[in-house]
Amino acid sequence: MINTTWLTRNLGLKLISLAIALILWLIASGGKNTVRTVTSFDVAPIISIPEGMEIVAQNYKNITIRVSGQTADISRLTKDDFSITVDLSTKNTPGKHDIAVLQYLDYPPQIQINEVDPPNITIELDRTVLRPVELIVPADAISNLPYGKRVERAQVVPPTVLVEGPQKELDKMDAIQVDAVNLPRDVPGDVISMSKRVSLPNAKVRFKDTNGSRQTVNLRIQLADIIKPGDFRRIYIKTIPEGVEVRLAPQTFIDVLVQAPVTVLDEMKQAASQNALYAYIDVSGGDFKKGEKREVEPVLLNEARFKDIKKNPQTLTVTFQESYSQYTKRTQ
Repeated sequence: MINTTWLTRNLGLKLISLAIALILWLIASGGKNTVRTVTSFDVAPIISIPEGMEIVAQNYKNITIRVSGQTADISRLTKDDFSITVDLSTKNTPGKHDIAVLQYLDYPPQIQINEVDPPNITIELDRTVLRPVELIVPADAISNLPYGKRVERAQVVPPTVLVEGPQKELDKMDAIQVDAVNLPRDVPGDVISMSKRVSLPNAKVRFKDTNGSRQTVNLRIQLADIIKPGDFRRIYIKTIPEGVEVRLAPQTFIDVLVQAPVTVLDEMKQAASQNALYAYIDVSGGDFKKGEKREVEPVLLNEARFKDIKKNPQTLTVTFQESYSQYTKRTQ
């Protein structure tokens, strides 16, 4: 008969020893196989595309990879241990391409992938084209004009610039507008040449010469006088040459509406306020006898032109009060 009393002898101490051994084993084995989840690996995909194509849209910025594994393995990981390489080099047709990221993900084999966010991405390709685009300068984009002047013509020299980018974007670009042209304070004349930096309105295209969104161009701006109407009353008549004695009918003054540059109108208004504004009749260039009559049109000796002689005939009847032949036409 087998003696089993040794099994029950000091049974409490034996159970305590067994429990302590079990706890120590669990601690040791658990420390070796502790698992940790990591969520801080953001990976930028590397996309290979065909020559003559470019990426025009994508629905991601970075892709987050969440992984798990043993503590020792996880602690040595960096984002450089992960790569997403997508080969689209055979895709020569413009369009969208849907990609399951996990199929292209390369990572260390000793870890587990818990999640890929986003799991699917879309990349859109388009053909790269190069074409000339017209540059235009709207008149209302030009400021700091000299007093009395307007923009007659504004152009870029040369009138086109080479722009490169996706075909879909360039198909929508008929012209590039040059904005906010501020003329120099002291304009030397009516023709102004200056440089101006222009920007592309679309960030997806670029200037060929600078490979960027901004480029300096040359402008040629032609100015002209602003013409406005002016209403003047009781403008008295003088003769050319002066000193010829004539009698005018039906009156010796006219009321007129003129068209003139605003600077000339200012001068005329100043003269009229001082009773020094005159119209003229030219009676030179011939021999005349006393009492002879002649129909003449009054004129102005400046850049103003008659628009209407109000309530009066367009011509006046001149009756010469003396005979003469010594006068010659005066150059205006």
